[in-house]
Amino acid sequence: MERIFTILFLSIVLFLYSCRQNSGVPFNLDFERVKAGQTLPDRWTRWGDNDYRLATDAEVKEHGKYSVMITSAIVMPKNRSAGLITAIPVRVKSGEIRLEGYIKTEAISNGFAGLVLQTDQVDKILDYRDMHEQHLDGTNDWKKYSVTAPCHPGITEIYVGGTLSGTGKAWFDSFIVLINDVSIGNSVPGNN
Repeated sequence: MERIFTILFLSIVLFLYSCRQNSGVPFNLDFERVKAGQTLPDRWTRWGDNDYRLATDAEVKEHGKYSVMITSAIVMPKNRSAGLITAIPVRVKSGEIRLEGYIKTEAISNGFAGLVLQTDQVDKILDYRDMHEQHLDGTNDWKKYSVTAPCHPGITEIYVGGTLSGTGKAWFDSFIVLINDVSIGNSVPGNN
């Protein structure tokens, strides 16, 4: 019986230690953590049309070692798009969420490039914002942009990312997420 208790105790300690280690893992909003053999930075996922290419770029960047590039493989109609996204768990009751990030574009037509900010409650979308109304198309050098959304009661996750619709190329770099004008840094934000 003592051996079973010892094994159970050690299992719990190891589990809690691994959770503690993972809780300090940065959200990688600057795209600087890239694992060998991966196309996108750590913690980031692609979504959308497969005729777009998404990749980490070490050549064109606003800051640091990497940015992320989205490019259309073929001429795309207006209603097609792709992007990259990451999830951030939150415990926020009120206020405002703002995503800031740098974007550079090349020859975008039939669409736009932009930041994406979505808030969810479990499996329900509470709010979705992007930059379609800002009409970021054509060719533009690096510039800082932002999108904002209100904090709804019951919010459990924030999804942040970048998107390209239509034809062209867009690069994204140096994202920052602020809740009530305070950067979340690398910790799970909340004001229980």
